[in-house]
Amino acid sequence: MVNQTVYKSDVKGIANGITFLGFFGTVWASVGIIGLRELGSYWLLGIAVFIGISLFVMGMRVFASAKRAPARKSPESRKREKALQLGFNLTFLAEILLIWLAAFLLSRSGHMEWFFPVMCFIVGAHFFPLAYLFREKTHFITGTLLCLLAVCTVLFLPETATLGSYQITVWAAAVGFGAALILWATAYFIWLSGLPLIKQLRGE
Repeated sequence: MVNQTVYKSDVKGIANGITFLGFFGTVWASVGIIGLRELGSYWLLGIAVFIGISLFVMGMRVFASAKRAPARKSPESRKREKALQLGFNLTFLAEILLIWLAAFLLSRSGHMEWFFPVMCFIVGAHFFPLAYLFREKTHFITGTLLCLLAVCTVLFLPETATLGSYQITVWAAAVGFGAALILWATAYFIWLSGLPLIKQLRGE
C-alpha cells in the first residue's frame, strides 16, 4: 500500500480540531454543572477540566508532528487553504453574532431560560458549513446531534425540576452535559482518524 503525502496544514487541522473541541466541550460541561445548581460539585468540574486538558495535550502532540510534514507549495493548494481559513473565520463570526443576537432578543423578551438550548442549536448548525468546507462527514454528524439535542431538550424535558430538596435547571444541565459529550467524542474521533497519518509522519 502506498502512503499518501501528509501535509503540514492537514496535521494542523487535526490538532486544531482536537484542541478547539476539547476546550468548548469543557465549557459546555460547565454549563451543565451550572444547571445542576446546588447539586453541582467541584469533582464534576475537576473531571471536565481533566478531560479538556487531556485533549489539549493530545492536540499539542499532534501539532508537534506538523514540523515533520511538508507544506503545500502549488498556487492552487495555497489558494484553497486561504479560502478554507476565510470560510472558517466567517462561519465562526456568524456563530458568535447569532449567539449574541439570541441572547439580546431572549433577554429583552424575558425568556433567557431558552438561551442554552438556542445556543446549542446555533453551535450545532455552524458545523454544517464546516462539514462542506472541510469535506468532513464527522462535522455533519456532530452538527446533527447537537441540533437534535437542543430540540429534544425543549420538547421532551421540563425547564426545571426538583430532586429532593434541590431544584435544577434541566434544560441547562441537559444541553450542557450532552453537548460536552458530543464535542469530546468528536475530538477523540478526529484524533483516532488522524492517528494513521501521525504514525506515518513519525515512521511508526
